[in-house]
Amino acid sequence: MSDKHCPDLDYLRFRRYVPALPLSRYIDCYWFINSSCGSGAVFRELLHPDGAMGYIFNYGSALRFDEELLMNGAFLNGPYNQSMHLTMAGEINVVGIRFKPAGAHYFMAAPLNEFKNSFVSCSDMGLCNLNEYFCYENNDLKKVKKIDSVMLKLFNIEKQVSPFVLNALSIVNQSYGMLEINKLSSLLGVNQRKLERIFKFHIGISPVEYSRTVRIAHARRRLKDKTYEISDISFDLGFYDQAHFSKQFKSVVGLTPGEYRRRVQSRRAG
Repeated sequence: MSDKHCPDLDYLRFRRYVPALPLSRYIDCYWFINSSCGSGAVFRELLHPDGAMGYIFNYGSALRFDEELLMNGAFLNGPYNQSMHLTMAGEINVVGIRFKPAGAHYFMAAPLNEFKNSFVSCSDMGLCNLNEYFCYENNDLKKVKKIDSVMLKLFNIEKQVSPFVLNALSIVNQSYGMLEINKLSSLLGVNQRKLERIFKFHIGISPVEYSRTVRIAHARRRLKDKTYEISDISFDLGFYDQAHFSKQFKSVVGLTPGEYRRRVQSRRAG
């Protein structure tokens, strides 16, 4: 159980912890936010897709994800393929459980594509009780142990993620999302239609969407490093030209690469 520090989010008192085994094979992290906006103040963050999904427990003021308003309660946040604007005000108290891509399959009965680009209120009593527990427990380590306990009860070891999916995820990640889907299908020995069906069931999005997410994520990481020229990033990640890169990047992030870089630099400057 290690605390992963995210300095850009210190103002929110953002903390992130790794679950216990075997949960850490399928769950990326548990994250906590506890902060307070001054009178009339508003905090905003840009949340980027990662091909995964998670639970959100809100026991503070309402949260706005784009046009979706989340009041108090437990919610499932399905996989999304575009960056979202998170707007926070008042008393901010949130706990999150973030799965790894395909990891949620071990905890849910329904195909994961049913939750794509959506927030679903949780009816599972174990999860609802967690939200009540967070209201009065302030100790992070106790919260982590409680979440571990609840998630282990939901964990279904008999469910298996298709080896096609695991291999595909590895190949897409190693290629930075640049491998064409027909070549991915060929490497895995399945046709594109079957691969898409398996991806949607186990991950919630198509192979094309996952590849684009990975590719743009690598672009974002490089844009944070000012030693990379935007033209070089475009070339290294296999875009036809800089205009194509800009269009694809904006379709996911909502900003051009130049706008995104300026946003990052502005935040770092304080």
